[in-house]
Amino acid sequence: MKSYIIVILISALLISTLFFALPKTEFLVPFHEQRFDLNKKSENYWKEEIVLELNIEPKHKTLLEGKVNQAKNVLYKRLQKMGVEEIQIVNYKPTEEELENSIDFEDETMLKEYLKVIIQTTKDQTLVSRVITSTGNVKIMEPKEELKEISDEDQLQLYMEENYEETKWDRSKFRNILINDLMAGDGERSYFGVFKPGFGNRREFNEFLREREGENIGVLMDSFVIPMQVTPEMTNLFAVGIGPDKNEAEIQNIILNTGVIPVKNISILSSQQKNPNIYEIEHVQVILAIFVSIISVLLFLYQREKEEKEKILQFAFSLLLIFTISLTILKIWQIPVDLFLLIPAGILGTIFVKKMYTCPTESRIILITSVVVSALMIIFGTGYIPILGNFLLFIILISFLTEILTKTYFKHAKIINS
Repeated sequence: MKSYIIVILISALLISTLFFALPKTEFLVPFHEQRFDLNKKSENYWKEEIVLELNIEPKHKTLLEGKVNQAKNVLYKRLQKMGVEEIQIVNYKPTEEELENSIDFEDETMLKEYLKVIIQTTKDQTLVSRVITSTGNVKIMEPKEELKEISDEDQLQLYMEENYEETKWDRSKFRNILINDLMAGDGERSYFGVFKPGFGNRREFNEFLREREGENIGVLMDSFVIPMQVTPEMTNLFAVGIGPDKNEAEIQNIILNTGVIPVKNISILSSQQKNPNIYEIEHVQVILAIFVSIISVLLFLYQREKEEKEKILQFAFSLLLIFTISLTILKIWQIPVDLFLLIPAGILGTIFVKKMYTCPTESRIILITSVVVSALMIIFGTGYIPILGNFLLFIILISFLTEILTKTYFKHAKIINS
């Protein structure tokens, strides 16, 4: 009786997930007017060409090329960490028309260099703009004398950079700025940037804070000063409030921990919307491509006499479960997907599972190698490579479940037939 129940349950799982995985089957069974179709990212892509104006201090004239190259590297690193799918950053010479629209920086002695940033992504356009226009520098400031006697009507002056004087404590004096979820003074949870002084700077920084205990200072971030009062606890944990918003905390983490762009100011000189270059592909084509790859592998294995026919059947059953469960998860949870990446992910997943079944003695090495390769793609890949790495890691994890289900299914099917 137990064997019948197990076989029925696994068969039901296969049939139900197969129903969800097939294209357009969600229209047959409406659920409160919701359609469980694949959430295709192609509908959310946008593309823009942005010309950035870099204002560099005259004292860096001999290092101009190095400063521009450093700016390009930091911008690329930020956009990559943010998950922007296509990035191109090149040196640029603006046209006269573009220069006429330039917003003159307050110091005319500044050296001006220009970069063109070409972006195609599904990320929020406002957040992308923030990431590419922030220098990433942080400065601890001291208020000027006139700010100490400010009236209640002029409280806005507390946040203006011109009302503060710089100290030696800028971003270069700190190892990193950890973004942590901590308890705020009002008892609510909030995100804070925790400053970690560089080696050799901790004692001097703590002394700087102790000397100003009970006084007000300011922390300049993105041309915006955060006023704060120095308390005794700051010598153990110097933390700057960022707010309760998780997206804001993630953006600040990217800006503050991917390097400083060595310029005084960054502004957008011009921007132009472009039509995204999208790899058009349909859900049906994805299913057919994966199905053809599975049939090809099965035919290849079937013609090899040394392969046991039962093992081939288990391999086919496991593959079917992997892809039906994967597509069902993508549909039900509405995970955004690039359809054209599902084809190589499906083919590589088929090869991985095939090796696991036909080379059982080497399965552990195959597993470790596949996980390591997927992790390297996620960590070091650019553009669409990390997305493909996530798909492969997802399929590898699902394959563990399907291998258990497959072995259980065939074990109890044998008991029923015996």
